[in-house]
Amino acid sequence: MFQEYLKFVQHYNSHIKNKNTSKNTNTNNVKNTEKPPEKPLVKSTENDIKKDIKKDIEKHVNQIRSATHHTEIDQKSNLEIKKRVQIKEPNIDKYINNSPKSILDDYQYIKEKNKELIHQLSRFKNKQQRLQFLESLKDIHNFTAEHTNSDKVTLIEGCIVKKKCFGNSLGNFMFWNEIKALMKLKGYPHFPHIIEFDPNSLTIYMTYCGRNISSTNLPKNWNEQVKEIFQIMSTLNVNSNDMLVRNVCSLNGEIKIIDFGLHTNFGKTISESMIDLKNILNGLSSNATIENHDNELSYQLEYPNWKRNLELYAIKISKLKEFEIKVKEYRKKIITSKK
Repeated sequence: MFQEYLKFVQHYNSHIKNKNTSKNTNTNNVKNTEKPPEKPLVKSTENDIKKDIKKDIEKHVNQIRSATHHTEIDQKSNLEIKKRVQIKEPNIDKYINNSPKSILDDYQYIKEKNKELIHQLSRFKNKQQRLQFLESLKDIHNFTAEHTNSDKVTLIEGCIVKKKCFGNSLGNFMFWNEIKALMKLKGYPHFPHIIEFDPNSLTIYMTYCGRNISSTNLPKNWNEQVKEIFQIMSTLNVNSNDMLVRNVCSLNGEIKIIDFGLHTNFGKTISESMIDLKNILNGLSSNATIENHDNELSYQLEYPNWKRNLELYAIKISKLKEFEIKVKEYRKKIITSKK
């Protein structure tokens, strides 16, 4: 191939030379001030030709290396994405209330999607950016069951619940009641965890708590879980005041209480609410068809310090009460001393 290239160069140079000589013979009468013919563009020495070929080869090799490098980067990034998203997005047709095997029962998928969503939210600097991002997520399931003074309750991308209250005065009242309750209950089992809320649209974003409790998803250790629920609610002084079947759910062997719009209002005590809960679960247990599960205590692994945190909260509250009593006694002494 090099020999052919060399022949081409020699032929090209001879052609240029002949052309220039013929030009000179036809222009004998032209003044000597005319510019001499340009040098041939192609270098004629063998070393120069080898250098040019070497440069072309190096350039081509670098292009190949660069393309290979980018391909490797793309392959690595694709592998990372595949590792990060191990489960494909399910079909929308699966999101049906009566479907026996749907996303609503896939706890591992829900857990993974919750982690991804919380990680994405952590990148935003302020509340407004987080709300804009959450608002952009699509609805993937509509909860058609009855809801107390809620305009719409849906499951959105990221497997979190979006609850929108009515825009009237009662809806506003129940919105802030639920916010106060969920802020207290955050970090404890058996309740939804608040992710974000929008006071302008009266919308609450919280974790999904599973399907409504029934004889088919009732945990075997439901009695022990009721005791834990009572311990948490009584210590934190949070009451649902609306303990109905539609407000009791089950997810991965964990009983969860939802809907705190009537938190500490309309008169029922926490003990009375617990009696209602126990009666509901006791009635379901007589017809329970659920098989034995190994995951009935797995939820406790997700909240390893909740009991200790509850004890610390109880100590803090007791000290505050003691301080308030001392302040009242001191005020009485001051009043009596002035008299």
